Amino acid sequence: MKKSLKTNLLSLTLSLLLAASLLGGCTQSSTDNASKTNSSSTGFPVTVTNYDGTELTISQKPERIASLTLGMDEMLLEMADESRIVGLSGKTADNEAVSNVADKASKFPKIENNIETLLAAKPDLVIGSSWIKDEFLQQLKDNNIPYYGYKTPVTVEEQEAIILDLSKVLGESDKGQSIVDDMNKRMDEVIRKSETSKDKDVKVMAYNMHGSTNANNTIFNDIVQKIGAVNVSADAGLDGVAKISKEKIIELNPQVLILMAWEQDDLQEFQAFADSLKTDESLKNVDAIKNGRVYTASNRYMTSVSHHIIEGIEFMGASVYPDVF
Repeated sequence: MKKSLKTNLLSLTLSLLLAASLLGGCTQSSTDNASKTNSSSTGFPVTVTNYDGTELTISQKPERIASLTLGMDEMLLEMADESRIVGLSGKTADNEAVSNVADKASKFPKIENNIETLLAAKPDLVIGSSWIKDEFLQQLKDNNIPYYGYKTPVTVEEQEAIILDLSKVLGESDKGQSIVDDMNKRMDEVIRKSETSKDKDVKVMAYNMHGSTNANNTIFNDIVQKIGAVNVSADAGLDGVAKISKEKIIELNPQVLILMAWEQDDLQEFQAFADSLKTDESLKNVDAIKNGRVYTASNRYMTSVSHHIIEGIEFMGASVYPDVF
């Protein structure tokens, strides 16, 4: 009887130990799986192509982000929680005439291209563009601070690619995709309406107070093509933002003239320039001026390197095809 009892106790003990071992294994397996799931859900590390064609890998979600350009300010404020932002580009972000985020930007410190100010903010990610000075970028490298910058986009698709890459770097891919989806929806609507206009092959020209126009390899040209109009400056073989004489404007004879301010332009001076152009005797026979089709575009969207370029597309559609907008 005693032997039988000992045998039963030993059997029970072994069963309990086995059960504990199996439970422990399951718990460890569940912990490992949860860890893998949590790691996967963050989306990091992520790798994107930087402004210079090199690959940039970000190992974890950045929590202290500084921006060096207005376009990045606008995209950053749209995608990231404000608590993660330690600095924006500069005072232009506060200027309603050029900034789409002036109402939000005033509360943040401004870098103003000052490396000491930037380093004092202790960012774990800095975002900007390809035109930031090399010595500035070298300081970031020396301090092991990752830098993501864009090349100026010359098509809407390139602008959307910047948004998607930035959203990955920020750990906000869903927000980036949502922004691009909204842009495409609105752009498709502009294109759809434009196609219903009775006007075809409308001749368009961009012009500014510095005597320049936007020709091939500019996002302006891409927008004009997308809405089915003709950029006469591009057709004339000009490239980029190119100088153009009044004699050439007369020769190309645009039907629509889009006056575009630059970020640093004084808006009172720009408005005076626009008014004088409309009454310029030497240009009075240009179709756009003769027919009152000179439009002043806000540089908040027409020169925006952010998702706000969609507002420029909508402005262009309404300016070129007033019969359907």
